[in-house]
Amino acid sequence: MDERIPLAEQVRFCEARWFRETREQAIAGDQPSMLLLAEMLAEGYGCLQSPRTRLQQEVYFLRLYFLQRCGTASLAQLEALVSSSEQTEGSLLRALELYREARRRLAHHDEVTPLDQKRRPAQAHAALKPLEP
Repeated sequence: MDERIPLAEQVRFCEARWFRETREQAIAGDQPSMLLLAEMLAEGYGCLQSPRTRLQQEVYFLRLYFLQRCGTASLAQLEALVSSSEQTEGSLLRALELYREARRRLAHHDEVTPLDQKRRPAQAHAALKPLEP
C-alpha cells in the first residue's frame, strides 16, 4: 500500500516549521529574522493565525526591528532618518515599507470592526506577544 504524503501537505508542514524557526530567531533578537518574520506574517506564510493577529504580530516584530536597529519605532522619525541618509540599505527601506503598510491595514481593520467585536485593551496588549502558528 502506498502511504506517501501529498506534496501540498509536505509543503505546508515545511512552511510551518520555517515559520517557527524564524520566529524563534526573531524572539532571540536576530534582526534579519525579525524582518523575515514580518514578511512571512504579511503574506500568511507558514502560519494559521487570524488576519488581525498576523497584523498585530507583524507590527510588533517590525517595531522590535526598528528599536534595535534605529533606536526608535516612531514612523515620523524613521521617515526622517531614511530621507536624511544618502545611502539607505535596502532592508531598511523594505522594513519601512512593510511597517507603513501594516499600520495602515491595522488602522483600516480597526475602522471596520464593530465595537462589540474589538478586544479590550488588556487583551489587545496580550495579542502582541508571539503566538504559536
